[in-house]
Amino acid sequence: MDLFCALRNKDYNAARRLIQDGAVDVDWKNQLGDTLLHIAADKGQSSIVKLLLQKGFDVNRGNDAGDTPLFFAVGSGSLECVQVLLEHSANIRCQNIAGKSVLHLPSIPRMIRFLLEKDPSLLKLKDGDDNTPLHAAVLNSERKLVDVFLEEAEKQEYQLVNAVNVKGDSALHLAVRSDQKEIVHALRRSFAKLDLENKDGKTPLDTTTNEDIKGLLNPMPRQYEIRRSLICGPFSQVSEVEGKNSGKLFAAKSVLRFDFFMREVTALKTLKHPNVVSIVDWWCLTKDSTIVLELCNEDLRSWLMRIEYRSHNHDRRIFRDVAAAVEFIHGRDLVHLNIKPTNILVNSVPELSAKISDFSTAVAISRGSEHPLLRNLGQDDPRSYDISSLAMVWFELLFYIEDHWTKMDYFFELSQGRVPSLFQRCRFSDEEDMILRMAGSPENRPTASEVVYLAEKMIHVIEWVAFGPRRETPSTYDGPSGRRYVDIGLLGNGGYAEVFKVEVVENSEKHRYALKRLMRSEQNNQVIQREIDAMTNLQHENVVKLVENWMLDGRLIIVMELCGGTLFSWLDDSRDRPAKLTTRVFEGICAGLVHIHSKGYIHRDLHPRNILLNWPNSFDGFPTVKIADLGLSVKVDGLLRTAGIGCKMYSAPEVRPETYPEETRRIPYDNKADIFSIGLIWMELLVDIRDCGHRKLCFEVIKEPEFIESGGTIVPKDPGNVFRKLKGAVAQSPTEMAMIAKMLNPDPAKRPTAAEVHELAKQIKDEMTDRE
Repeated sequence: MDLFCALRNKDYNAARRLIQDGAVDVDWKNQLGDTLLHIAADKGQSSIVKLLLQKGFDVNRGNDAGDTPLFFAVGSGSLECVQVLLEHSANIRCQNIAGKSVLHLPSIPRMIRFLLEKDPSLLKLKDGDDNTPLHAAVLNSERKLVDVFLEEAEKQEYQLVNAVNVKGDSALHLAVRSDQKEIVHALRRSFAKLDLENKDGKTPLDTTTNEDIKGLLNPMPRQYEIRRSLICGPFSQVSEVEGKNSGKLFAAKSVLRFDFFMREVTALKTLKHPNVVSIVDWWCLTKDSTIVLELCNEDLRSWLMRIEYRSHNHDRRIFRDVAAAVEFIHGRDLVHLNIKPTNILVNSVPELSAKISDFSTAVAISRGSEHPLLRNLGQDDPRSYDISSLAMVWFELLFYIEDHWTKMDYFFELSQGRVPSLFQRCRFSDEEDMILRMAGSPENRPTASEVVYLAEKMIHVIEWVAFGPRRETPSTYDGPSGRRYVDIGLLGNGGYAEVFKVEVVENSEKHRYALKRLMRSEQNNQVIQREIDAMTNLQHENVVKLVENWMLDGRLIIVMELCGGTLFSWLDDSRDRPAKLTTRVFEGICAGLVHIHSKGYIHRDLHPRNILLNWPNSFDGFPTVKIADLGLSVKVDGLLRTAGIGCKMYSAPEVRPETYPEETRRIPYDNKADIFSIGLIWMELLVDIRDCGHRKLCFEVIKEPEFIESGGTIVPKDPGNVFRKLKGAVAQSPTEMAMIAKMLNPDPAKRPTAAEVHELAKQIKDEMTDRE
């Protein structure tokens, strides 16, 4: 037939002319039963498909295999053809003689997503061998389609990954059998059950000899050793475990209910926040499944019972952390629905902090009232349920009540909007009002962001009270220059001062600065006066700039340029740090320190929290480094200095008091102490350090004589993975590590000067630029 020949030869203009001239046989088919509509769809020619449909072709006619034109269009990857066929009532749920649906065909991810948007239930169709679309994607080695199916199944909370065919094989059985490592990994991370047996009684692990695949499927006991049981509940048990390779401690949570397990893992995979417990790994099994989590010290209930006398500051800090976590959770379209002291974990070191755990009841807000957990609440906004729970946590932190029934009575009073008698002991009316709002009617409850704001404010107020007479925190500050600074938020607080973000209008433009306010103390006055003197004399691009200073009610106030985040925060957030970027950052630190030393000062407190980064507006720009916190800086004058000054972890040996007899508290040291500190900072820029313990171990290793004496080429071996990381840094950055070894020499006289270190940093930066 002429039209068939034109289509076969891809002469589509001739095909269109033939159709328009009426040279069309609706009943024609080839030896496979394909009509002209099948062939046009297979070629992806949407305009010809549309012309043929106008001529009366049956959109749902199958060939000898039962494949309709829609099968051919999906197989061709032509989204336009598929749209035309569906507009003309093509049956999207049609299955051929073998039982295959359109999702069982090899196609492109965009096509599959389009079809699932039209009908999400297509995911549940099985072929004659009970293979799901996921089975088919694995059999066709379609990794991208596997990801699409798993993503859609997770949205629908449908257990596609563990569906089995007539042989009892899950998709994981098929992937393992064909050694598809990437697909095996994707299936395992999407709740595939590792011990699911097929009809031959074999689990996925039984069907492979591939060692890499076996490593992926190793259940928890083979990788972790259980040390002790921590908690045992009706649906889960938590144990402390130790990684057999890393030696690190974790919490392993064994969950009996699979729906609880799925909810918790799904939530924690997306919630990366310092006040949400971190997920490390998970294993899916038939009877119970295991989640490996970061290990914390204790839960809030235990902490409340253990710490009989607590500072108000500690209570508010824990609540601030919990509220910040809830704010983050709600911002990710989730509600927790089970916030209580036993689901809040507390760490006491390196500093007091709290983390929310147990997301077994967490659900997406966007699912609305269709979800049973949300439907039972009977509230329009499920976030208000979490806010009510937060109110009870705050109440318990303020007034710990051991008797359960007495506590329930107080909670009931709160929920009815009545003020419990205990509130007579509450020092701050703002807290009382907020708790009543949080526990009251759902429509009047505040958002998590409002709660966080007040929690931050209360921490500030309590510290203000602790350091002086109780008074309202000023919202504006009038400087001697005539500028009026408006307080727009707390940036942080330390041992002797609080720092606020302030705003001022100058020449009709808004400018922002950092305002530091000293706590009451003669010693603190001396500290901040030193900082003012140093900043006045140190005018440099890489040193924080002083704007003005004055006295307010007996307290020193200084206004400085406002910078971005700290180097500490950047190191903590950025795991993939390009060498070009870290070199630029360190070169900026060196440039600032060269200027400080050239003016005759020692900083004495250099560490990542005292180095600020101003990031440019462009995505690919480099930050400007600013050395801050000059309150401990002194002039180099040959006099004896106080031992134990600055951050102990980054301080040089000659500064530490344990280096000298107990009665010696004033000792000689010079600006070479700063070189030791930035040597540790440089190492931290080169090596990925994930926590305080890891950092401490790294520092101990590179301070060993073996490392120093070898010029940074020999790293003493330690039992963990710090050795491997440092060896990697030596291999990748030999020049830098050799200089770090010199900078960490216990003899200050043998350390290089800041200018020498800066010269090397500039040289490395220039070489990187030349290679581009």
